[in-house]
Amino acid sequence: MSDIDLLKAAAKAAGITVRESAGVLFTDVAKPSGVVTGREWNPRTNSGDALELAVKLRLDLTWTRDDRDRACAAMPNRAMRGQNAGSDAAGAMRFAIVSAAAALGGFNG
Repeated sequence: MSDIDLLKAAAKAAGITVRESAGVLFTDVAKPSGVVTGREWNPRTNSGDALELAVKLRLDLTWTRDDRDRACAAMPNRAMRGQNAGSDAAGAMRFAIVSAAAALGGFNG
């Protein structure tokens, strides 16, 4: 399965409607004028999109404090998804959030 499949499963879990165009996911945003426009949606690269997922799914976010320094997202069933932080701590947390959300959305990759 691809990153797009992972992201689609994450969106499904959170009830976020997305559409794909040329390998990119978009979500519709209604402006105050009533005009609806598409906005790229990618919680793997956008911290705001990742936070939206974590909030909608009530994920618990934490860090391990062992020698691996992992970003972890706990799902409501208490199963965890984690990613080694390395030099990109924010990216590791975004990946942990997306992984947990995708698992809740039925992703088995």
